[in-house]
Amino acid sequence: MKPIDALKKGLGKLCKQVQEWKVKLIATLKAGGSIPDNDQEWLDGEKNLIYEVWVVETLDGAFDYEHGLERLDLKGKSVAQQLLKLGSGKRNNVPFKKWKCRLQDLSFSCFQCYHGVYLL
Repeated sequence: MKPIDALKKGLGKLCKQVQEWKVKLIATLKAGGSIPDNDQEWLDGEKNLIYEVWVVETLDGAFDYEHGLERLDLKGKSVAQQLLKLGSGKRNNVPFKKWKCRLQDLSFSCFQCYHGVYLL
């Protein structure tokens, strides 16, 4: 599998995990349960993957994958590496909770469709 294809697949999986986590938290609240403060803050804040989408689009539009990777900053390279792991199906998949702290810091909403996955 080409690296860019694995990145896109990883982004799709991450989007699905984000949506599943959101649904689980909302169901818990609707059932009268409580959730940890950090989960409540994440749920109240922006729940998007704009940076992850940007990394994939940057690498997809690059002359070649390696050249695009060289142009990314350290955070972008780390995101690309984690998406590759997630998309390649390696056993070292990154659980969604590891990504969640990064999602809290993003201030944009992303309602676009990226390869059939709606990012919320």
